[in-house]
Amino acid sequence: MNPEYLFTLEDGTILKANTVRSKLELFCHKKFDMPDTPKEDRFYRSFHKMRKTYGSLLYKNGVHIKTIAEFMGHRKETTTEEF
Repeated sequence: MNPEYLFTLEDGTILKANTVRSKLELFCHKKFDMPDTPKEDRFYRSFHKMRKTYGSLLYKNGVHIKTIAEFMGHRKETTTEEF
């Protein structure tokens, strides 16, 4: 594992952003489609919704907006402020 990155393969290979995104989207769809998931919990959660939740939680926990923008890959803080 590579301690510098959150998403790596067992051999330390760094996953590409699209790979991480597709895995998360697949997880969202599986959760939505699972018959053992209670009906009230069966709603699709998009990747964008996860990103917004991530940014919002950082903000609510006192992380500076500029830092959040960097974490989310936004060039402008105003893009981040729109969540």
